[in-house]
Amino acid sequence: MKEMVMSEETIFGICKRLGEEISKDLQNEEKLPIFVCVMKGAIQFMVDLMKHVTIPSIIDTSSFQAMKEQVPPGMSNSSKTCLIL
Repeated sequence: MKEMVMSEETIFGICKRLGEEISKDLQNEEKLPIFVCVMKGAIQFMVDLMKHVTIPSIIDTSSFQAMKEQVPPGMSNSSKTCLIL
């Protein structure tokens, strides 16, 4: 990549804002929300995002192929909120 698209500061700001919004939106969920990271390159984003999520949650990783073929562990109950990153 020849030029930077977003600064590190901008990305951290976005992660903070998203983490706060997710926490607020899901704070009254009865069941723990599940965050699933499906792309290897997204793991760093997920780590930075989760630093700002203040509600209890479940974190999982899966490959895109596995997501297409099967439901990840812990997601068999359709009443759970799943956020796929």
